[in-house]
Parts: sequence; C-alpha cells; structure tokens
Amino acid sequence: MKIEMRVSSKRQFTGDFGKVAGTTYQQGVPISARIKIMSRHNLNGLADLKSDSSGAYSIYLPRFAKYTIFSLSPSGKFNAVIQDNVVPK
Repeated sequence: MKIEMRVSSKRQFTGDFGKVAGTTYQQGVPISARIKIMSRHNLNGLADLKSDSSGAYSIYLPRFAKYTIFSLSPSGKFNAVIQDNVVPK
C-alpha cells in the first residue's frame, strides 16, 4: 500500500491553516483506507478519517506544526504506510 500526498494552500480559508490532501493506493489501485493524523510534537491523535472510494482525502490543519500521517491496509495484508514531517501549506 502507498500514500500519495499533495500539500497545497487555501489562504481564503484562514491564514493559520493549510490543506493536506492525498490518495491511498494498494498495489497501484486507489482504495478507501483509514487515515490517522498525529501531532509530531507530542504524538497526540488529531484526526481519524477515511479516504473516499477513489482513495482521495483532504484535511485542513494548523500550519505552525508538523504532523505524522499513516494509513492502514483495510485487508490487513500490508504494513501501515507512514508520512512524517508533513507541514500543511
């Protein structure tokens, strides 16, 4: 399983938040998967969401922090995929 991640701005939303968006794939096929987001500073869980049927997800997070994002394989046949040091733009 792999996660593709795009980080983009949405300044009209608020100056303090940025968007993190991506797609979850399993063996090259987009899948719906669970996404967990944690603060890198203290490892507190901040969000638990699920990508849609095309694998897409997005969330707005405060820009002043770094995050660790991981996804779990729905089938349990693959290891978790982790993106570290994610900073919303």
